[in-house]
Parts: sequence; C-alpha cells; structure tokens
Amino acid sequence: MGKRKPIRKIVREVINDWDPMGLLETGAPDDEYEPEIKDITRFIYRHKKEVLVCFDFLAGEINKIWHMWFDQPCEECSEIADEIVSMIKGEG
Repeated sequence: MGKRKPIRKIVREVINDWDPMGLLETGAPDDEYEPEIKDITRFIYRHKKEVLVCFDFLAGEINKIWHMWFDQPCEECSEIADEIVSMIKGEG
C-alpha cells in the first residue's frame, strides 16, 4: 500500500492545478496561492472529521477564504472540496 500525501501537498496540488485566478498560467511563482493553501489546510486539520464526512463543509470554508483573499466568490468550491476530500481519503 502506497504512502499517502500530506494534506498540505494535496491542497497545494488541487489549488495550483485549478489556478482559479489564472496567475500560475501567466508566470506567477508556484507559491502564489500559498496563503490560501495554508488557510484551507489549517481548516481541514481543525475540522477533519466533519470535512471527511461532508465535503460541503469544506466547500463553504473555501468560499469564505476565497472571498477574503480575492474579494469574490469561489464558483467551483464544491468541485474543489470534493477533489481535496477524495484525495485525502485516497480515492482520487
């Protein structure tokens, strides 16, 4: 059985692949979304049981974080939360 990725790496991978603001695509450094990744990861560690049971719980928090950092809603929060939770569970 393979070793699971740390949660922070999972979150970073999903957020960077998503690149919602198109920043990485235009040449921004790989750590461009690091503050948001840190906030999302912290939330997951604090509420892991709830997040693993209901990815919508995480989706709501991602939306809040996105609004705080970018002053706009996160249109794809549910899909992103679902992908993160699936990867944490080892299903993705």
